[in-house]
Order: sequence, then structure tokens, then C-alpha cells
Amino acid sequence: SGEVQEVFDARVLVACEIRDPSQIQSADLHQLALRVWKLGMTPIGRRILDAGSDMQLVRLSGWLKEMENREPLRGEGDEATHVNEETIAHAQQESQFEPDVPRTIRIDSAHSLKPQRRRRRGRRPERTTVASVHYLELSDDVKAAPSVGPKTAAFLEELGIRTVRDFLEADPRSIAKRLDRTQINPSALLEWQQQAELICRVPNLREHDAQLLVACGIPTAEALANWEPESLLALVSPYAESHPGKRMLPSRRAPNLEEVTDWIRWAQDKRSLTAA
Repeated sequence: SGEVQEVFDARVLVACEIRDPSQIQSADLHQLALRVWKLGMTPIGRRILDAGSDMQLVRLSGWLKEMENREPLRGEGDEATHVNEETIAHAQQESQFEPDVPRTIRIDSAHSLKPQRRRRRGRRPERTTVASVHYLELSDDVKAAPSVGPKTAAFLEELGIRTVRDFLEADPRSIAKRLDRTQINPSALLEWQQQAELICRVPNLREHDAQLLVACGIPTAEALANWEPESLLALVSPYAESHPGKRMLPSRRAPNLEEVTDWIRWAQDKRSLTAA
């Protein structure tokens, strides 16, 4: 249906850091098409696209092709940008050797950036009586970080990464290179870092919550705090019902509206990493 297609399109756009309609209206369509195209070369992007139906993927492909064929939008003094064969070839070459991940996550790096434009929201999510508790601290052993099992923790400790703080401050490319294990790549390490940072900063958030949010393209407390409950539920539900999503959720139960409303409220009460 049209509603299901819109949810799929929304997940793709959010993963490309497009969260406000005005960003689409003012975007260079060629750059937007390239951004969506490159998303498919990342682990998160592949998971999102794999969850789409044949019809959804065909429609997305046609949408990208239409954007690529349009005349480029020009601002005053701006040069038009084309998605040409040379650009695509360069992107393909880069993706074969270096996953598209930041150099590192630094303490307080996410929330020190300029605040994202807030989505129009109605009333603030209702507060519940759940006591505020943080399930991860920077001083905790690295084995307490989400997705880091005992064996991986032992490997990290050999590299001098003994605490959650050490892990968040480390460069995922450097860790992957030093570990030299095919199943632990920079993109996976970056996702684990994002999960750990979410749990450190957002009270009451648990490991499976953070894993689901990062898998759906919501890697920071700021991004989570700006969502409307109904829109967030529409985003995470399809992934939660997918095979990878069911594997990460306890009792294979997908989140409901009350739970995602709590996530948003808790994110609005986030703390800085320096306070963790």
C-alpha cells in the first residue's frame, strides 16, 4: 500500500540524514540520489534495502533515476553537481576498501554539534513514573558495552581498550585493523560505539533498545529526542518484525507505542557523556 511505501521511503531518507521535508525541497537532487545510492553500500543501508519488497525497491529505483535525470538545482553562485559515471566509479572504488565511517567517536562529539531542526510536534510525550537509571557508565568494563561479547572484549583488552570510555574514544578503523578479524569491521564497530553512547546518555535505555535504534538509523540521543512517537513506531516496527530484528529483541516482541514514547522522553532527559 501507499502507507507502507511511505514508511520504507522514510527509513531510507532518515538513514541518509534527511529528517525534515525542507531538506528535500532545498536539496540538490543529484546529490540526494548519490547519497541514497551510497547508502546501499553500507551495512545499515543493505539491511534497510533488504527489508523492502520488490515493489518498494522498484519504486525507489525509479525515484532515483528520475532525480538523476532532472536538471540540477542551482542556488546563487552554486555550481551544479552531477551524478556522473566518474563519480559513481569513484564511490564504488572507495567502498571496496574503506567503509564510509567517521574517523572516530569523541567524548561529547555528538551532542556538541549544532542541534538538528526539530520536527513539528504536538504535545510533549506523557511522563511515566519509571525511575531514572543509566545501564552503562564510561568507567564500566568494555565487556559491558552492547554487542561486545566476552571474546571480543578479551581482544579489545589486549589492545589496551579496557573500559567503555576507551572504546568510545577509539578509532573504529584502527581497532578493526589491529584486531584483523574479518567478522569485526569498522562499520560494525561504529554501530557498537553508537549503541554504547546511546545507553550511556539516555536513561532507562537497554541494550536491545539501542541496537534496534542504531539499526534503524538513529545513532544519537539528539536524533531520538526529535521524533514523534507515531512516526518512530512506524520506522522501527518493520525492522523489528524482520528476521534480524527478531533476533535482537527479547522474547521476539516488537516495541509498542508506549515503549517508543518512553524512548523519546528519556532521550529528552539525556545527559552528557562527561557526566556518565
